Amino acid sequence: MVVQSEQSLGLPVDLWLSRFGHAAQIGLAIATVAAFFLTVVPLYQKAALEEAIAQREIELKSQNRAVQDAYVKLRQYATRQFIMGAGAKCTGLLTEPLSHETYIITTDANTCLLSSFASSGDLKQLRPTDYTLLKQRIEKIAEELKVDQQKARKEYDTLETRAARDPTVLGPPGQFGAGLIKVLEHQNVQRGQLADLARTMSFDATRLRISTDLADKIREKIFSLTNIEWASPDIEDAASPDAAYH
Repeated sequence: MVVQSEQSLGLPVDLWLSRFGHAAQIGLAIATVAAFFLTVVPLYQKAALEEAIAQREIELKSQNRAVQDAYVKLRQYATRQFIMGAGAKCTGLLTEPLSHETYIITTDANTCLLSSFASSGDLKQLRPTDYTLLKQRIEKIAEELKVDQQKARKEYDTLETRAARDPTVLGPPGQFGAGLIKVLEHQNVQRGQLADLARTMSFDATRLRISTDLADKIREKIFSLTNIEWASPDIEDAASPDAAYH
């Protein structure tokens, strides 16, 4: 009876111990799963997000580089078109050959350059920093051309007066003039007539030299814009391009 009583008392304890063991295992499993979802999964998601962000940054840098390359080509094209157009217009290359000399002396190169810049639609596509920088360079060149042209006009207009005092200010009659005089010398043309002709041709050649020198200065200074050092090529610089055109 005593043995049976102990066995009967021990059965419920073992049963509960077994049940507690199973419950502990289940709790451990639940804790393990919870720890996985609370630690490992967020870390994985964070790593995946960081990788996606890094990939997106690479794509954006590539797109920005492509945009910048396209802008640089546009800037080169617009600037070269302006230089070629203004260089030809302001040096009289688009005029009749016979009126070229007069055009160079009488046309205001500074006004021509500034008006060419103001009317250029291509240059208005530049970013504000580049447009402003180019505008400042052109205004500086225009002021220099104004001084150069005033000096050339004075030299051109006073040539006869200066030559009357000092004939050495006149240059040679030029290759064509010299050849013509040699031909006329063999045609028994009087010396006085040859002297007058030589003097006239010397005047013409000297005036042509003055206008040609001025045209070369104008062309050289306009073409110096090809060496401009542009501002930093930031993509965000492209915002609100009209802000610099007023």
